[in-house]
Amino acid sequence: MKILIATLLFLSIAISHAGTTFGLKSYKCTQTQSTGFIFINNQWSPTSFSTIDYILRPLGTTQFEYGLYKTEIDEFPSICEWNDANKREILSCMHEDIGGLNNFIFSVSSKKFVHSSTASYINHDNKTPNSIFIEIGACNITE
Repeated sequence: MKILIATLLFLSIAISHAGTTFGLKSYKCTQTQSTGFIFINNQWSPTSFSTIDYILRPLGTTQFEYGLYKTEIDEFPSICEWNDANKREILSCMHEDIGGLNNFIFSVSSKKFVHSSTASYINHDNKTPNSIFIEIGACNITE
């Protein structure tokens, strides 16, 4: 009888938490400033960019799997890794797009981030130019 009760209790807890992240935190990150360069008329010129929000959220039920999403409905997150899995202080997300490699770094304690894309300048072939940028911002815990 005790085994049956324990089993039912376990199953009820598992079912009630199905699809959740067991209390892991998600963050909405908002860009506050940006700067960069854009290739126009065969030359690089300074520019700024519009505000973009990002979502950092657990991919599964462990504290080690996080994804970076450009919007709430983004289906393909960039995979993020902790710089030190034991401390879980700095989360680094690398992703590639048409312009090259992008890097998003987030500090859990300060709730600040830096996001940059610089490879398109190095890889620039004058046929498929893409902007290079650096942006900074802050993140807030979401429910």
